[in-house]
Amino acid sequence: MGSGSPYGEQLVPAPRYPNDGLERNAEAEGLQVAPSMQPEHQHWSVEKPQPPPPAHTILGMRKKTFWLAFAIAAFLVIAAGVGGGLGGYFGGKNRATSAPISTDPASNAPVSTGTGSPSSVSQSATPSTTSTGKPTYQTSGTTGTSQNPCPGANQTEIHADRGNVFKVHCQTDWKSGKLAADGKSNVRDIAVRNAYTIEECVDECVKFNNVFPGACMALTYESDLSRVYSTEKGNCFLKDRVGQYIEGWGTTISARLVVDE
Repeated sequence: MGSGSPYGEQLVPAPRYPNDGLERNAEAEGLQVAPSMQPEHQHWSVEKPQPPPPAHTILGMRKKTFWLAFAIAAFLVIAAGVGGGLGGYFGGKNRATSAPISTDPASNAPVSTGTGSPSSVSQSATPSTTSTGKPTYQTSGTTGTSQNPCPGANQTEIHADRGNVFKVHCQTDWKSGKLAADGKSNVRDIAVRNAYTIEECVDECVKFNNVFPGACMALTYESDLSRVYSTEKGNCFLKDRVGQYIEGWGTTISARLVVDE
């Protein structure tokens, strides 16, 4: 006897899901932005550097550079001028000749200047000439004999330019390196020149003093050209001081600048 269900056997259907596989979030429609974990980029505004103020220039050069160049150029110009003047006068060599030594203390005393007019010479120092008016001595070259007014010109005066007066001492040689008349220092040659008369040699001393006042105080002139030019470059030796009275050759003459007492 069986007991059956009044409704018969009924099967319960298995639950059904709307979608199989991946689940879908129905509430989120459209694209979603996932938050980034990277730090945000920070931006700073950078100001453009300002150019330095223009430097002050002179002729396209900085002031310091310009004045330095100007100072150097000025120094070179001055040095060239001074060097040229010194080189023109200090070109002599020391001159020495053997001769017996004698002193004349009385002649070392200063002599007062006279009142003669400039550029005049004593009569005894006037050059000698022949009947044709031609000098009897050499007026050029380096051989022979130039003017020699001695012994007649001894102790006479030569009145040169600008009131300068020189006293002549015949047969006297004031050698460079020898003791001066004051006995305290030595005579020094400051320049050597070419001269064919004693007056020309005196003029050279005056010209030297025009550039270097008081530098040339005496001179020695040699009229034997052949002998002096064999060892020297000139025959007119300008001196920085008066020497002691050393007897020289008969062709040797010295003269000193006369100063007031």
